[in-house]
Amino acid sequence: MRPFGKDEWVRLADEDLPWKSSVKEILDYYVERTPGTWIEECNCSFIWHLEKADDPSAASRQAGECCNHVNGSCENFSVHAIPITGGVLVECSKWNKVNACRKVIEHTQSRGWHVDFIMVAGSGRDDEPVFEWANKFAKEVGIIDVTTVRVGTGHTQANATTTGVAGKYPDNLINHRSDTCPAGVVTALQKLGTISVAEST
Repeated sequence: MRPFGKDEWVRLADEDLPWKSSVKEILDYYVERTPGTWIEECNCSFIWHLEKADDPSAASRQAGECCNHVNGSCENFSVHAIPITGGVLVECSKWNKVNACRKVIEHTQSRGWHVDFIMVAGSGRDDEPVFEWANKFAKEVGIIDVTTVRVGTGHTQANATTTGVAGKYPDNLINHRSDTCPAGVVTALQKLGTISVAEST
């Protein structure tokens, strides 16, 4: 997390994550048997990328086996593997996207700042719990301006969808209330930033 007005990032997760070495061994096992795939190691998770697998059908079967293997072997660490678009995500339930969002809110409130706007955007299956959390959080604490956006198509918990990370946003951004918007996420954020600066001056 990078607090507002700061240049340095603050690590939220524990420095020592003993489960990562065990998970890495399991993932390496499946990567060796699935040509064209690769592993992305993040701070608190792994993503096994299957987008460029030589044999997509075999990769899909291996992904299911991998999830079962990880979930069975690493249950004591509260680690779980789930299939996502184009791969497999392995993360600890203690340090997932929802908990990261909660930490950001806690940090903001601890500084005496009032939260009046939340925007969550994502394209993966692992983003759905974040959409659900944000929508529920908004109702619980009475935040009116909460926007959850699914990048792409398909069934989602988000209250809006968009076509991608780029695209032209309508000039009437504030009055636009369509469930499906042609704008990209980056373009929308740039427009919102312009409005925020204008309103604060």
